[in-house]
Amino acid sequence: MQGELDRSCSAEPVNLEPDKNEGWAWTRWEDFPPEEQLFLPLACLRQQGFQPFWDGPAKGDRAVKCNGKA
Repeated sequence: MQGELDRSCSAEPVNLEPDKNEGWAWTRWEDFPPEEQLFLPLACLRQQGFQPFWDGPAKGDRAVKCNGKA
């Protein structure tokens, strides 16, 4: 998983489904809520120690267990 930030673009996310989503907010990776409040794939990334802003080598395509599941 990799994303890029284009700092020249100043657009903010728009909540197009207010009946399904309370809203969008920018949050520092270190300030995310506890894992039990996160979407499961995101919680799994956190459990694996994933750091989105680290430019080191990928760990490979191996399956990593999350909550006892591979």
